[in-house]
Amino acid sequence: PDGDTITLSQTPAGPYGLGPNPVTLTVTDTKNASDSCSATVTVVDQTAPAISCPASQTVECTGNGSANVTVGSPTATDNCSVASTSCTLGSGSYPLGTTTGTCSATDGSGNSSSCNTSVTVVDTTAPTVSCVQSVNPSGKNVPKASNTNQDGFYKVGASDSCTPPLIKIGGFTLANGETIKITQTPGKSGVTYVNTMGPEQIRHFQVGPGDAVITATDGSGNSSSVTCLVPPPPK
Repeated sequence: PDGDTITLSQTPAGPYGLGPNPVTLTVTDTKNASDSCSATVTVVDQTAPAISCPASQTVECTGNGSANVTVGSPTATDNCSVASTSCTLGSGSYPLGTTTGTCSATDGSGNSSSCNTSVTVVDTTAPTVSCVQSVNPSGKNVPKASNTNQDGFYKVGASDSCTPPLIKIGGFTLANGETIKITQTPGKSGVTYVNTMGPEQIRHFQVGPGDAVITATDGSGNSSSVTCLVPPPPK
């Protein structure tokens, strides 16, 4: 009131930690007269941390309808404290299709945020299929190397990098590694089952006109085919 110059001091000076902080403000004039008052400074943390999820991935199936995938870790920052992170997805084996997961970050005050990521396993690789000339199981008529398979015996097979393939001749399903007999019937079209032959139960099919086509299709619909060079019918 008498116009003296005054100085102000605040105790403690800060910065202040989370929660309530008692603070005293003191005013002093040039005659050393002073007065003070107290208050509470409350520091709050109401800001959620910022989180960044690992990038979503698309990988090719490697076997048993699945693929092993390495999933990275999320990163998070917070304006006040260190944020802890967690994810529902981790490195491991994932099945065909899309698996979605959520990652979250939580700071020391309980504020949290989240983001999503995914792992997609696809099967875009066609199976391999083979039709290999085989000898007559009776051993009586072994084809000469210079001739097309005169007896029409073939061993069929297929493999796939993801799922067991379905092997077919026309509308008939074949077993992997099965030996079959194929003959031509120029007067007919398509594939016809004739009979089962001998103690080894070899199935006999007629195709016509032309050669036989063996197809293999995996569980994702990828397919490939091979032509069996069937001997023409006897003249």
